[in-house]
Amino acid sequence: MVSLDDLHRLIAMSAERRREARAICERVASARERVHIFVNRVKLSSAERQQERQRAAHPRERDQRRCPRCASTQFEPTGNIRAEKGFLKISGRCGSCAKPYILVKLDAA
Repeated sequence: MVSLDDLHRLIAMSAERRREARAICERVASARERVHIFVNRVKLSSAERQQERQRAAHPRERDQRRCPRCASTQFEPTGNIRAEKGFLKISGRCGSCAKPYILVKLDAA
């Protein structure tokens, strides 16, 4: 037959097991939160790298390759190329209106 002391001992053991289980659950939740933070940082940096790759693959030069006078896209280089402060400056003239202008591009190097 089960005595009152056995019953108290079982209740105390049960309470101890519940505390241990609660502590384990809290540690798991904390670890899960740290993992989520790390994964979100990795996703963000990956997205930023992807945007950088897209910017590098599609330079903004397309909008700059127009004649400032007639907006023609025909550019004829005249042979003078200079590198200044991280830019390439290419002298040329418009194929449509024949006016000289300088095409400025980001230096690839």
